[in-house]
Amino acid sequence: MPSSDPRVLETSTARHRPPWVKHLLVGLAATAAVTALFWLTDLDLQTQALAYSPVEPHWPLGQLPEWVLVYHVGTLPGLVLSVLAAVGLGLSFVRPEFSRWRYPCLFLVLLLALGPGLMVNVLAKGFGGRPRPDQLLQFGGLLEFRYPFQPGLPHKGYSFMCGHCSMGFMFMGLFFLLRGWNRWACLVGGFLFGAVQGVGRMVQGAHFASDALLCATAMFTLAAALSPLAVPRPRTVAEVRHGWRIAAATGILIVLMVGSFLFSMPVRDENLHVWGERNDSRPSANEEVEWWIPHRGAPPPAEVRIAVEVGDIVLTLADQVEPLRIRSLVTGFAFPGSGSRIDVEALEGGRAISYRQSLYGLFTERHGTFRVTVRRDVAARLRLVTRDGEIILDGGLAGRPLDVSGGFRLSDPGAVLRAAGGNRYTCAGTGPPLTLELEAQKVLVQP
Repeated sequence: MPSSDPRVLETSTARHRPPWVKHLLVGLAATAAVTALFWLTDLDLQTQALAYSPVEPHWPLGQLPEWVLVYHVGTLPGLVLSVLAAVGLGLSFVRPEFSRWRYPCLFLVLLLALGPGLMVNVLAKGFGGRPRPDQLLQFGGLLEFRYPFQPGLPHKGYSFMCGHCSMGFMFMGLFFLLRGWNRWACLVGGFLFGAVQGVGRMVQGAHFASDALLCATAMFTLAAALSPLAVPRPRTVAEVRHGWRIAAATGILIVLMVGSFLFSMPVRDENLHVWGERNDSRPSANEEVEWWIPHRGAPPPAEVRIAVEVGDIVLTLADQVEPLRIRSLVTGFAFPGSGSRIDVEALEGGRAISYRQSLYGLFTERHGTFRVTVRRDVAARLRLVTRDGEIILDGGLAGRPLDVSGGFRLSDPGAVLRAAGGNRYTCAGTGPPLTLELEAQKVLVQP
C-alpha cells in the first residue's frame, strides 16, 4: 500500500523530476542571484572605471589588436556551429543515416534563433533601453546609469544584453547533448568563451559585466528549457513525405543565419568640422576645414542650421579661436555599405551655414552625438533639429540673452529659462541676443 506521508511523496517527486527541470531552476536561480548582486552594489561602474581614461582615447585597452580580433571574429565559431546544425537538420529529412541528428540539430538551431536572435537582439536590446558605458555621464556621455532589467531608453540604449557574448555562450548548450566529462568541458569552455568576449566588449566601453553574466545565465536557462526537444524520436509519415520541402526551408534558414551575421557589422563614423576665418592658418590634420566667410567681401553668416537624423546635440558657447566647431560620432550596427553622411554648404549668398547629417543603408542599431561649440560673439540665430534624440544646452549659454522656441519637451532643473508663452522661453544676459530654434524629443538645460 503506497505511503500517504507528505515527506515520502515530496522525496519521490523530486527523485522523478526530469533533469532538464533541475537545470532550468538552476538557471533561474543564477539569474536572480546575479541580478541582485549588481542591483545591491556598484560593481558595474567599478569594473568599467578600470578600463576608462578621462583623456582620449577614453577606452585605450579596447584598441589593442587582441581585443579588436576578439570583437571581429568572436562570433564566427557560434555562427559555424549554427550553420552546421541547420545543414544537419536539412539532411536528416532526405538522408536516413542523418535522422538521428535531427532533434539535436533542431535544438541548436532553435537555441540560436530564440537566444542571440529573439531574446538578446530583439527583446533585451530593442526594449531594455540600457545605455552603454560610453554613453554614461560618468564616462563622458550624456545618459544616466541603469541597472540590469531597470527600464531605460528603448531604441537608444543597447547595452543589455551582450550580443557577442550570446554567440559564445551558445556552446554551453552542448552540455545538454553530450554525456560524461565532455558535457562539463563544453559547459565550462562555452562560459569562458563568452566571458572573454564580454571582457573585450567591456574594455571597449560597449557593455557592462552584468550584461555578459546575465546573458550567460539566460542562455543556460533557455537551453535547459529547449533540451527536451533534443531527445530522438521515430520518423513520422509527414516527415518522410515532405522531406525535400523541409530541407529547402532549412536552406533558407541557413541563408538567414548568415545574413543575420552580416547585420552585426559595426559602424563607427567620427568627424570634426571646423569653421575658420580666411586669415586662419591652423593645421587641418584630422579636420574638415570650412570657411566662416565663404568669399571675399561677404558678411559673416548670421544663421547656423544644424539638422541630424539620429543623435543628441550638445550646444556650448565658448571663448575659442574658431567661430564654429562640430565634432560628431555615429555608432551602431548595420548591413555592410551603410554609414553616416554629412553635407556642409553655405546658403543665401553666405548669410547662413547648413550642416546636415543623414544615414544611408540599413541599420539595426544606431546612435549619434554631435558636440557643437560656437564662439560667443558669432551668429545671431541657431537652428538645431534632431529627428531622434535630445538637445543639451550648456549652462554657459545663460551669459547671453536667449530667445528659445520650437517643438520639444523642456527639462530645466536649474530654472535657467523663463516661460514666455506657448513653447517659447527667454533668458537675460549681456551681449548680442541669440535666437535658438530647436526641434527635438527633449531639450535639457544643464545648469
